[in-house]
Parts: sequence; structure tokens; C-alpha cells
Amino acid sequence: MTGAQHLRPHVLACAGAALLLLGKGARADEVQGAIELGLRHEVVKDLDISGGVQLRLDEGFTRIERWMPEVSIGYQIIKPLTIGAGYRLIYSRNSSGDFEIAHRVHVQAALSFKLKPLGSKLRYRLRLQDRFERNVGEPTEHQPTLRNALELSYTDWALLQPFVSAEHYLALDELDTEPTRRYKFMLGLQRDIGAAQLEVYYRLDVPGSNDDPKRHMIGVGMRLEL
Repeated sequence: MTGAQHLRPHVLACAGAALLLLGKGARADEVQGAIELGLRHEVVKDLDISGGVQLRLDEGFTRIERWMPEVSIGYQIIKPLTIGAGYRLIYSRNSSGDFEIAHRVHVQAALSFKLKPLGSKLRYRLRLQDRFERNVGEPTEHQPTLRNALELSYTDWALLQPFVSAEHYLALDELDTEPTRRYKFMLGLQRDIGAAQLEVYYRLDVPGSNDDPKRHMIGVGMRLEL
């Protein structure tokens, strides 16, 4: 048994224990589920288009709290640098339980580096986005946000790729009051099966305001390469 094979069960056990400990103290209304389905296709060399939908579940994973179809495009300018843009349509429940529509557009740039001595990959992404709602007879409400994300994944195992990430949301419309909209932390595992990539993860959302609760999310996803 190689060193990597010997360590794999221990890493999986630690990841599972971390998920249980992080979500143990959460109230039921602070826990959500997520299901993601996506497709990616390389149109020409270094240019790809992606699409998919994400469902978020609450009330003990029994109710769809929101569902969000989206589409994006990415172009690799040079080996470490990729730029992109995307659009998401958001159907989310209001306080009355009815679905309301919102929109989100973004532009981004990402740098990705292989850390060969560590058998890992490091990725940094800078995203500028605007979430807005348009209602007839009312002014459009905007939420411009700057997002900085850093992800580290271990790539030396053939079957599984553990990863951790952290992200900061800076509220550009509230720079004079409470500029930090929230933080997001993730811990998960990915596995490639043919043209499909499977993923399971735990996510913790920490709001910028102490008055808002932390949100815990358990998610699964599948992305297919066409």
C-alpha cells in the first residue's frame, strides 16, 4: 500500500467527522440542502460554455426554498488565467412562502496553479456580481458585490479529490456602513467518473451582521462534460 492509499481512509474519516461537528449545533431552520446539476461544453479551444440548475431545500430538506437555473461562459487567456461571465435566474420564496423572481449577473477572473510538490491545486477567483429585482412600478433594487474566493484541492489521488475553500463577500452598496455581506467556507470531496464529476460538500455561511444566523448547507452535485 502506498503512502497516499494509507492516508486516504484517515482523510475521509476526518472529513466526515468535520461535517458532523460543524453542523451539530445548528438549528433546523439554519440547515439547508442543495442539489446541483450542470453541463459543460468546450465550443472551441480554450472557450467553454456551462449551464445548469441548483435546488435549495429547507424545512428538513422537504421543501424547495429556491431554484436557480444559470448559464456562463469562460475563456482561458493564458495557462493560469481564465475570464468569464454568467447569468442566474433566481426563484426564491418570500416570507409568505410564495416564489419571487430575482436576477444575478457576474464577470470574473480566475488564476489556477498546480502545486506539484504538495500534489495539490490552488485556485483564486475574483468575481464582481449584481443581484437585482425588477418589479413593475417600483425602482430596481441592486446588490452589487465583490467576491474573493480561494480554493485548495488535493489532486494526487485517482478516485477522490478533497478540497477546502473560503470566500469573502464585500457589499459595494454598503461600504460606509456594513461592507462585509458574508463569509463562505466549504469542505468537500470530488470524484471523476468518465465524463461526469460528482461532488459532496458542507458549506457554512457566516453573515456580516451579528443579528443574522449562520447557515449550514449539505450539498451534492453532478457536472457532465459534453
